[in-house]
Amino acid sequence: MATTSSPEASFLERARGGNDDGDGQETMEILMEISTLLDTGLDRATLQILVELVEQGVHPEALSRVVLEMRRELQAVREKEERSERNNPIKD
Repeated sequence: MATTSSPEASFLERARGGNDDGDGQETMEILMEISTLLDTGLDRATLQILVELVEQGVHPEALSRVVLEMRRELQAVREKEERSERNNPIKD
């Protein structure tokens, strides 16, 4: 995939910490603060992975749809497991 040259990509490149002056770490901190304020539920490691994917050229909106779909699927699996546990309790 090609690297993007948009302003967002430039911002994200700094977030990766590609330079030695701490701007990357500061940018990642800002992204984490924004993520927290928006209540995205993303942890720092996941946010870092998403930043790297965008840097690699993955379309941000497509990526957000994938994250949302994965969350929906995870919730469905958890609900199914809970129903199964209620219907078939394990006896010691």
